[in-house]
Amino acid sequence: MENSNKFIWLLIALAALSTIALGSEPLYYYLVETAGSTVPKTTQAAWKMWQVAVGSVSNVACALWLWYEARRANLSVAMWALFGLVFGLFAVLIFYMKAIYEQLHNKANQEGTP
Repeated sequence: MENSNKFIWLLIALAALSTIALGSEPLYYYLVETAGSTVPKTTQAAWKMWQVAVGSVSNVACALWLWYEARRANLSVAMWALFGLVFGLFAVLIFYMKAIYEQLHNKANQEGTP
């Protein structure tokens, strides 16, 4: 599978995960408003923990993905995995932009050389 196809599938999976976590936030606030002040603080804390957990899972998934892809590309595995753990999807975007740029640059050099 090409780098661009892998990247598109990863974007779709992470967007779905983010939609599940963050897309339900308006529903939560609607329920809080309709219930008034009867919503316990533990429910609000649980909601925040859910958001943090989904964000953490997303970043760990990005780190594992970058670990695998960096190993295949003979790049610094630890650096890319740490970058993915901290910055998540942004790190994956940078990784694939770099890979696509290098492919285009190498192709242009090969075509320019007789």
